[in-house]
Amino acid sequence: MTYLADGLVDGLAGTYRSLTDSYPQFPAVQNWVDFVARYRKGLMMQRPLSRVTTGTAYAIAAIENMIGYRFSDVRTLISALSLGTPECERLEFIGDAALDLVAAEHWIDEHPTAQRGRVTAIKSASVCNTFLGMVCIELGLHSLANSSSRQFHQGLAQVLPLHTAMLASNPKGDFWMELDYPKSLAELMEAIFGAVYVDAELNLCSFALAFKRCLLPLVQRHLSIDTVVFSLDRLLQRCTHLQFAFTAGPHVQGTPTTECTVTLGRSVLGRAIGARKQLAKRAVCRITMQRLESDPDAFAGIYICPCFAWNKVLQRAGETCFCTKT
Repeated sequence: MTYLADGLVDGLAGTYRSLTDSYPQFPAVQNWVDFVARYRKGLMMQRPLSRVTTGTAYAIAAIENMIGYRFSDVRTLISALSLGTPECERLEFIGDAALDLVAAEHWIDEHPTAQRGRVTAIKSASVCNTFLGMVCIELGLHSLANSSSRQFHQGLAQVLPLHTAMLASNPKGDFWMELDYPKSLAELMEAIFGAVYVDAELNLCSFALAFKRCLLPLVQRHLSIDTVVFSLDRLLQRCTHLQFAFTAGPHVQGTPTTECTVTLGRSVLGRAIGARKQLAKRAVCRITMQRLESDPDAFAGIYICPCFAWNKVLQRAGETCFCTKT
């Protein structure tokens, strides 16, 4: 309430002033920008400025061009690129919170009369870990991270060819939910955004510009507030009698996969593979939903057992469908 009343005029500084009029102030913090001074002091004591290598200078310039923001102190950005360090984790935490606020404000402004559920869905889609991981690869930021983690590089090697193949198919909807992006990619994105927020002295305007430049175009290219419901949910809304079966799929670059088959009655509607059961299920739902959208009568005439609703109960009891018996 305070943010909407005062923050829209004078940003978070106005919000903070209004709150401190009613509540005790923090020690040594009289204004919003004092938070920046205290945060930077602790951060820079841990990372003193030293000679920037050619590789680091290239990474800094590349990121600044991508996000459209020029850092006044590059140590903040260098900290964000150092995955797994305490400084990076602090920036990641701040970036995550700031992204939530900026995304919520953007979508509320964009759709002031939309139902809360739809606004929540599009907001979540534009800041979730899987989406941030996809964006990280699309922008090429994954190649600029400073990480010696074997798990990070193995996960990256597995997802990169799948990511490239998926984009080549010109997918619709939330295709990123079908791929197993390493969580470190999302953490890297959040840390970089956190670095922008801290370097801009907690100015949400600069932060919002980076959000609109890097994340928003990719959301709008694949989703809208009317289509944000994920393929799995949309398909189940259209077809309530679906059944999913899982089997071991082929190995992809030495990694085992799971194959999901979706059936309606006794008809197979589609098959897809994924790194995990849930990812395979999302993939087959997207394929089936696209088929249904291109041909609304694709499933017309498929026989549905009249006692379908009892199938799961019967299976638990070790029985089979009555119609199958006859």
